[in-house]
Amino acid sequence: MAEEPIADAGSRVMKLREEKLDIGKERIFLADVQVRREWVEDTRRIEVPLYREELVVEKNGHEAYRIPVREERLEVRKIPVELNEVRVRTETQVDEVQVQETLLKEVARLSVEGEADLLEKSRSDA
Repeated sequence: MAEEPIADAGSRVMKLREEKLDIGKERIFLADVQVRREWVEDTRRIEVPLYREELVVEKNGHEAYRIPVREERLEVRKIPVELNEVRVRTETQVDEVQVQETLLKEVARLSVEGEADLLEKSRSDA
């Protein structure tokens, strides 16, 4: 700031300024998230015993005939069952970020030219 001379009979007011931090925040879009269900194949192999009843006819101690009377037939059905539950929610996390900046501040400095004596007034006299 330029020096301003002080007039002999009057006084001047010099306004001093300082910098202050003005911190703002901005929300930005990071990602679009979609949650969906998807079928995944899993092949299962299971041994299942099937029973049948036969009528056995013997003649002279030897088997002569076998006649099927009843049998089990395999019936395979696939039914959906609830496996588990997935809950989707948003959660706000707070990250603390430190900001460090050097700020400027104007101060008044006296410069004296000539033979003027500078008298310092103590704070208790003020």
